[in-house]
Amino acid sequence: MLLRLIIVTLTLLFPLTCTAGQVRPVWWAKAAQEAARYGYAVADQIDLERVLADPTAVVLDVRADYEYAAGHLPGAKNLEFHMGDGYRLAPDKRRALLALLGPDKDRTLLIYCRSLQ
Repeated sequence: MLLRLIIVTLTLLFPLTCTAGQVRPVWWAKAAQEAARYGYAVADQIDLERVLADPTAVVLDVRADYEYAAGHLPGAKNLEFHMGDGYRLAPDKRRALLALLGPDKDRTLLIYCRSLQ
């Protein structure tokens, strides 16, 4: 199962740092390192635009349903996750996630939330 997972945060970013000509929030390097450890990547604006242009990609909004209702990325599906979910999902949430992903496990899955903190 080779899912390429990209995590995007839609938080307003306060402190910024410049690295290799790119302006990044101060937490970016740590978040990218942590994501890479688990086989994920942190997406920037260019990554986001590429994924949104891919009709096979799955965009998953894991914020609360009221936040999703207030506004979300085009084509995003909502499946609320809680910090308490940790690395294990309840059987009903697991079934819902698998239904959203569909049978093609090679396509990109972009997951976004309110914050990485």
